[in-house]
Amino acid sequence: MKTKQYPLVGCCGMSCVLCPRFHSQSKSKCPGCGLGSNRESCSAFKCCIEKHGYETCAECAVFPCERLFRLADWVGFKTRRKWIENINKIKEVGIDRWFSEQTEKQTLLEEALQYFTNSRMRSFFCLSFLYFEIDTIKKLIAATHAQKKLELQQRSDAFQQAVRAEAKRHNLKIWDD
Repeated sequence: MKTKQYPLVGCCGMSCVLCPRFHSQSKSKCPGCGLGSNRESCSAFKCCIEKHGYETCAECAVFPCERLFRLADWVGFKTRRKWIENINKIKEVGIDRWFSEQTEKQTLLEEALQYFTNSRMRSFFCLSFLYFEIDTIKKLIAATHAQKKLELQQRSDAFQQAVRAEAKRHNLKIWDD
């Protein structure tokens, strides 16, 4: 079996570094597509890596296939809406450039998790950073950093409100309200 060059890029196009399950503190924590051993139930991994030796589904001539859509139905959280977009972006700019952007987002996510989070907001932060462009994320963080004298809960609330306003402005429905 081929070893993934990018173990934190899901075959499906998920950026593991921005995934709520990757950042989870619970038993459901996912180690990432190329790092873990609990891939028995992932048909995309079996097809992409084990059967074809691809890095992601972006290399497949059949993309997007029925297997990927069945996986999306099974996963059941809001990251799946980005899969097709991410795979298309990988095809357009290449995995190196795409993953470089994801790594930059991860750095910003880790900063936000450290500075703004009240530990119940991990999923909120991950989904926000997954869906927003880097410039938008930087703008949101800078605006909230200006309020650094606020207590943690107030900082978290201010950041959450700013993110929700930005999502509304971009007509993104990321979270269940």
